[in-house]
Amino acid sequence: MVGPVTAQDGETALALVEEIVPAGPIRLDIDHRHPELVDWARRHGLAPAFTTTVMEYGAPVANDPSRLHLPVAQALG
Repeated sequence: MVGPVTAQDGETALALVEEIVPAGPIRLDIDHRHPELVDWARRHGLAPAFTTTVMEYGAPVANDPSRLHLPVAQALG
């Protein structure tokens, strides 16, 4: 599982992902607003399996959603 990844732009996000992607099984929960990351994942043999929804409770978190490239960090129980 790689994420969350927050970066100034898609190029920087890809550089971060490429630094840590292992040579084995991997899961990326890519925000749909970044098609360059989806394209990169497909070129590297990853296929979409499902979608997720980023949720907030109460007032929205003050941030820049365009910088959130891989938003999900799967909780382990």
